Amino acid sequence: MRLLVLAAVTLIVAGCGGKTPPCDDETVIAAVNGYAEQAITDALMRNDPDLRVERIMSRISVAVTDVTTSDYNKSIDKHSCSAALRVTLPTEIAALNDYRAFQRLALGNTVVKVEGTDIVAPITFTSYLSEQDDRLIVYSEGESFPAKYIREAHKAGAFDADLSTLPDLHVGLTIYTTAGKNLILEPADNGALKFHINHQSHMCRSWTQFITDERGDILVYDNPEAGCSLIFSRLGQIVLVEHKGCKLMAKACYPDGVYQKQ
Repeated sequence: MRLLVLAAVTLIVAGCGGKTPPCDDETVIAAVNGYAEQAITDALMRNDPDLRVERIMSRISVAVTDVTTSDYNKSIDKHSCSAALRVTLPTEIAALNDYRAFQRLALGNTVVKVEGTDIVAPITFTSYLSEQDDRLIVYSEGESFPAKYIREAHKAGAFDADLSTLPDLHVGLTIYTTAGKNLILEPADNGALKFHINHQSHMCRSWTQFITDERGDILVYDNPEAGCSLIFSRLGQIVLVEHKGCKLMAKACYPDGVYQKQ
């Protein structure tokens, strides 16, 4: 299986005097940047067709770095290039990567890494001139990988929610939702917190248990006898739920995910 996704061909009028510009040429880099930005825009629009994408794009930046020439075919004047695509995020959005529940959604088995506030993906691209009209043709591969991270962050509400202020869970019902399920946290009569996880699918039963440990922004449910354990990581108005194991639960019914406060 190829890890890199081939982008559509884009033709750019070349003012290069009949010679293909090299890998680090501003025109070539601008084309690759444009592919990456378009991939992010497309991913966000698929998730929310009415989204004002410019609001998200204004908070991130895209750059092609570490450009090298991997091959040059002199006979056809074609450059083959490799580079790193860096998408810089706001600090609080990049911090989502600290949580495994989000990593699984946003990164999966891709080659993307998170370095500080940068999402970094290896990319390759080629450039050559069209024989018919001497226009520059740039192919890019791999530029769509960072888009998944940004799409999942947006789906979780990270670009809109307050990620710094934790709600007080001991004053009443606090409701969170994610795709196909919801999470309710409420104070019990004994002063502890109780959680309810409800699934839209009839295949999965609702689940109600007491939180066994509160550690500031981390809540833990641990039941060694049943072999069940959950970690609720609270990031402002978002809860990231990581399922640590339960022998009696089907995988399709795991509560894992990123939940947004309602």
